[in-house]
Amino acid sequence: MAQTVAITLVAELEDSVVPEMLNEVYRRYLPHRRLVLKTAANKHDLEALVPAIREYEQIDGKATAFVCQGFTCLAPVQTAAGLGEVLDSLARG
Repeated sequence: MAQTVAITLVAELEDSVVPEMLNEVYRRYLPHRRLVLKTAANKHDLEALVPAIREYEQIDGKATAFVCQGFTCLAPVQTAAGLGEVLDSLARG
């Protein structure tokens, strides 16, 4: 059974990199993907539903993606290209 790829994007919807990062996620076939977009507006509700994301915050005020598979979390990334590279590396195994 394939492991879930958990992607948490911590950003504000107005951030110009958000659509680019979401595009990187959606353009890949990730059938066991869990994607969460955590913003200041939904932070408390999401943290109640997904307690594991409580520690995830923006780094230096920039949109930040946290990617985990199984029990392994990779270094956070702050660019769409960086997120694409991380997702590609997971696909390669």
